[in-house]
Amino acid sequence: AIASAELCGLAERALEISLDYLKTRVQFGKPIGSFQALQHRAVDLYIQKELAGAVLDQVLETLDRAPDAATRSGLASRLKARCSDAALRVTREAIQLHGAIGFTDDCDIGLYLKRALVLAAWLGNATQHRRRYVALSSVIVNGEWKSLATARHGTRFKNISHGITRKYTEKTLDKRKRKISVAFPMFPLLIIGSVFERSGRG
Repeated sequence: AIASAELCGLAERALEISLDYLKTRVQFGKPIGSFQALQHRAVDLYIQKELAGAVLDQVLETLDRAPDAATRSGLASRLKARCSDAALRVTREAIQLHGAIGFTDDCDIGLYLKRALVLAAWLGNATQHRRRYVALSSVIVNGEWKSLATARHGTRFKNISHGITRKYTEKTLDKRKRKISVAFPMFPLLIIGSVFERSGRG
């Protein structure tokens, strides 16, 4: 949770530095922060920062009231995954918003990216913690809430997980078949069109 809190604060500070730069850097006679494309990117980063902050507040509030170690571990993994993604995206985008100067030693924004890379990989990256969170999440087994780690060997849980996996796989394959059936007839038309276009030019 401490590393996650640092990642959240790191993303917030990196965004502040980037916004200050957008307000002071002038191009084409106006601050680059007035360009709509950069404003959209800044808003996306702000949303990521706010999401990480919201999860941090919720997890810290819930940790003291969590009944068992599995629940606390799941909350910690959820927090680490969210804060890692937010910090990495904000710091990487911040480099892009700064332009070439973001890669130089004269600009501090690169230090935030390096720190985010270290903390995001420490004790497992976001993907590993998402998998861990799923493994520690709860399901209903025989009318009771149990963690997946506890219920993993139960027959009911195996049937549930198998059914979900099979249903998801069937849906995915069905969607792919429909996409292929729609897209495939277009290939001959495209080829014929290109041939006629070339013959017309000749």
